[in-house]
Amino acid sequence: MKLKIIHYSKLKERLDNLIPALQQEGINYSIVSVFDPEKITKIEFEKFDRTKLKDSEISCFLKHLYVLTTKEDNNFIIILEDDAILVKRFRKKLISHINKLPKDFGFLFFDQITNSFKVKLNLLNFYKKIHIIDFYEKPDFNKFSNKKSGKTRGMAGYVFNTEFSEAIRDEFEKQSKITIPIDHWLNHFINKYSLKIFWSQPPLSNQGSKSGKYESQTDTD
Repeated sequence: MKLKIIHYSKLKERLDNLIPALQQEGINYSIVSVFDPEKITKIEFEKFDRTKLKDSEISCFLKHLYVLTTKEDNNFIIILEDDAILVKRFRKKLISHINKLPKDFGFLFFDQITNSFKVKLNLLNFYKKIHIIDFYEKPDFNKFSNKKSGKTRGMAGYVFNTEFSEAIRDEFEKQSKITIPIDHWLNHFINKYSLKIFWSQPPLSNQGSKSGKYESQTDTD
């Protein structure tokens, strides 16, 4: 099990909760703190439209992209943002969910849907532990995706099939002046490449920055 923590170096207090929880579960992890806003180069910023995206959003985009496109020996990786709060027996439940996935899955999103995020009720069967999400909209990387209908469920906690790393890298490299955050960008990528998407229900983590436990990174801009 390879787990990566997406972390902004200035928000060290977030790790005070997450790392002990992972250690208690016996989960090995590595911290991804590259591409902090203060360390992004001018050339790296030129890939984005800074009139449409905050520096913190660009930083988050690049951190996730770094993990998604870094070559791994494993056929899947697990990603958590640093404000994740895990459910009890997280490791056991996550392994159970991963074992239910087909080999050609794209993503399993296991973080909590926030109260403001409304999903079509017919997408979920609450008698199952994982649910395939088949909502489709025409991919258009120039606009925000219709997140209220599904797919990424946010980026706070997910499993990714590394078979699709190269496709993500190629798509990113051929684009310029990106105007949307990583979760919306991935929604369009998922629909363009017809990836199979699953959600955990009930969720296996929730975001401390959404619940008010932590300060949001965007507040530090």
